[in-house]
Amino acid sequence: MLSWRAGQVKSALIRGHCDRQRYSPAVSSSRVQATLFLSLFCVAASVNLQAPLFELYVRDAGLSQPTVTFVFAAYVAGLLPIFLFFGSLPELRGARPVVLSSVALGLAATLLVLVSPTLTPLLVARLLQGVAIAIAMPAVTVWVAQVVTP
Repeated sequence: MLSWRAGQVKSALIRGHCDRQRYSPAVSSSRVQATLFLSLFCVAASVNLQAPLFELYVRDAGLSQPTVTFVFAAYVAGLLPIFLFFGSLPELRGARPVVLSSVALGLAATLLVLVSPTLTPLLVARLLQGVAIAIAMPAVTVWVAQVVTP
């Protein structure tokens, strides 16, 4: 299966096969929505936080502009394969663990850039950021469908 589709997710939710962890009535919808928003914000911030710093990398780390452009584009190299081949991961493993994994990957990528802003860590960080956002988007979509669907 290459990717999930909205109809498949909805039918899986109706059948009860999508997520292993069901929400109890005690968990409020607003709390889940706040968690989803915060998770998605953290992942998106980790992806975009370093973008203004790439000019400094050119100057301070001695990287050429084409090299920095290549590093910046490495994000897509992490994003596309995950979207294409692992888009159904939230259906298989559950949305919550996938969202938490994406936040952890985003945090790891940000820490990697902070610790060592040289070519190889920057490249690895951009790849990790692409993976993080690629697994976060379908997982958040599935999680929202679980909260909204009765």
